[in-house]
Amino acid sequence: MLASDSTTQRFTALYLLLYVAVTIFCYNALAIYFDFPDILRVLAEKRFLLFKENQMIILCCYYGFMLTGLFQMGFSIGLYLLTKRDSLAAMQALIFGILAGLFQIIGYLRWVVAVPYLTTVDISENVLVSEGLFNNYFGKGIGEHLGNLFLVLWLFSSWLVLKGSNFFNKTLNAILLISAILMTTAVYEPLLETAPLAFSFTAPAFATMVTWMLLTAYALMKLQLKKSKIPIPLYMMAIILWLVNVIPGFLGGLRKVLI
Repeated sequence: MLASDSTTQRFTALYLLLYVAVTIFCYNALAIYFDFPDILRVLAEKRFLLFKENQMIILCCYYGFMLTGLFQMGFSIGLYLLTKRDSLAAMQALIFGILAGLFQIIGYLRWVVAVPYLTTVDISENVLVSEGLFNNYFGKGIGEHLGNLFLVLWLFSSWLVLKGSNFFNKTLNAILLISAILMTTAVYEPLLETAPLAFSFTAPAFATMVTWMLLTAYALMKLQLKKSKIPIPLYMMAIILWLVNVIPGFLGGLRKVLI
């Protein structure tokens, strides 16, 4: 293995770990201080009030979310360089991964720039309309819908590339495919507010993708991808992490359906 390959593997693993760590931390912090993600589906007045109460924490978390778009670009480029496959699927994976990161950045940027400004002026009908526009167009439309759409396309394209190159073992490729299928629910959830059942599946979908990212980061750190096997205890830890992330979110979404 060339030195440049090992460096690329380590940086790709680092981007994957940063993406997972920052996303989980910011998500849970916002859930505590901002009633996230339910706060995005309530009246703008309530969002403004809660935002003002914990503005610094919320700003830092959304800035962290914005950085995950850069991490997405980083590991998308890293996997493209590592596979060294001159194919349409590989090029698509690279483009889709970069676009997914870009749309995530645009979607989250509203909380860092636009919303803080709106909270400094008197709340009027025009301000509420502007906040609703930012939340629906930039948040749901660009950040959640387009960001997740290209993320799913990246997952599917990456699966095709990695499957064809035998880059990882079959178990990792299977988890990647499952995560791509499940994440399609996150793509259309912002557009299907009348179908709350879709929301209940976003937690299992994201947790599956995170599991793949963590296991992939471990494999990349080992530097001998085709020969190294992921230990059974690590798989067990990944399952426990999956359940910890899935059960609260899934039950919350299911409760919305039943109520």
